[in-house]
Amino acid sequence: MISLDEKQVMIEHYQGIQNVTSCEIRVQMKTCVLVVKGQHLHVAAMSKYEIWIQGKLEGVLFEYEKEEKTRTR
Repeated sequence: MISLDEKQVMIEHYQGIQNVTSCEIRVQMKTCVLVVKGQHLHVAAMSKYEIWIQGKLEGVLFEYEKEEKTRTR
Protein backbone atom coordinates (compact mmCIF):
# COMPACT_ATOMS: atom_id res chain seq x y z
CA MET A 1 0.00 0.00 0.00
CA ILE A 2 1.13 3.52 -0.77
CA SER A 3 -0.19 6.65 0.92
CA LEU A 4 0.91 10.07 -0.22
CA ASP A 5 0.32 13.78 -0.13
CA GLU A 6 2.39 16.67 -1.47
CA LYS A 7 5.00 16.45 1.32
CA GLN A 8 5.40 12.75 2.10
CA VAL A 9 4.83 9.20 0.90
CA MET A 10 4.48 6.05 3.00
CA ILE A 11 5.26 2.74 1.31
CA GLU A 12 4.43 -0.63 2.89
CA HIS A 13 5.89 -4.05 2.05
CA TYR A 14 9.02 -2.72 0.37
CA GLN A 15 12.00 -5.02 -0.12
CA GLY A 16 14.87 -2.55 -0.11
CA ILE A 17 16.22 0.82 -1.14
CA GLN A 18 18.20 0.96 -4.39
CA ASN A 19 19.32 4.59 -4.42
CA VAL A 20 18.77 7.84 -2.52
CA THR A 21 19.46 11.37 -3.77
CA SER A 22 17.79 14.65 -2.88
CA CYS A 23 15.75 14.51 -6.11
CA GLU A 24 15.05 10.76 -6.51
CA ILE A 25 14.60 7.75 -4.25
CA ARG A 26 14.32 4.26 -5.77
CA VAL A 27 12.55 1.66 -3.65
CA GLN A 28 12.58 -2.03 -4.60
CA MET A 29 9.15 -3.65 -4.39
CA LYS A 30 8.30 -7.30 -5.02
CA THR A 31 7.37 -6.84 -8.69
CA CYS A 32 8.73 -3.39 -9.59
CA VAL A 33 10.86 -0.44 -8.58
CA LEU A 34 8.97 2.50 -7.12
CA VAL A 35 10.66 5.77 -8.09
CA VAL A 36 9.83 8.84 -6.00
CA LYS A 37 10.84 12.12 -7.66
CA GLY A 38 10.91 15.57 -6.12
CA GLN A 39 13.05 18.09 -4.28
CA HIS A 40 14.76 17.88 -0.89
CA LEU A 41 13.77 14.19 -0.59
CA HIS A 42 14.95 12.14 2.37
CA VAL A 43 14.04 8.95 4.19
CA ALA A 44 12.32 10.23 7.33
CA ALA A 45 11.67 6.83 8.93
CA MET A 46 11.78 3.17 8.09
CA SER A 47 10.95 -0.14 9.66
CA LYS A 48 10.96 -3.71 8.44
CA TYR A 49 7.52 -3.20 6.87
CA GLU A 50 7.26 0.46 5.84
CA ILE A 51 9.27 3.47 4.76
CA TRP A 52 8.41 7.19 5.01
CA ILE A 53 9.87 9.57 2.42
CA GLN A 54 9.51 13.31 2.91
CA GLY A 55 10.24 16.36 0.76
CA LYS A 56 8.50 18.20 -2.05
CA LEU A 57 6.99 15.37 -4.10
CA GLU A 58 6.73 15.83 -7.86
CA GLY A 59 5.92 12.31 -9.01
CA VAL A 60 5.80 8.60 -8.27
CA LEU A 61 6.63 6.08 -11.00
CA PHE A 62 6.41 2.31 -11.18
CA GLU A 63 9.19 0.69 -13.23
CA TYR A 64 8.60 -2.88 -14.32
CA GLU A 65 11.39 -4.96 -15.81
CA LYS A 66 10.66 -6.63 -19.11
CA GLU A 67 10.88 -10.40 -19.00
CA GLU A 68 13.66 -11.71 -21.15
CA LYS A 69 12.89 -14.98 -22.88
CA THR A 70 15.82 -17.28 -23.29
CA ARG A 71 16.21 -19.52 -26.30
CA THR A 72 17.59 -23.00 -26.16
CA ARG A 73 19.15 -24.59 -29.23
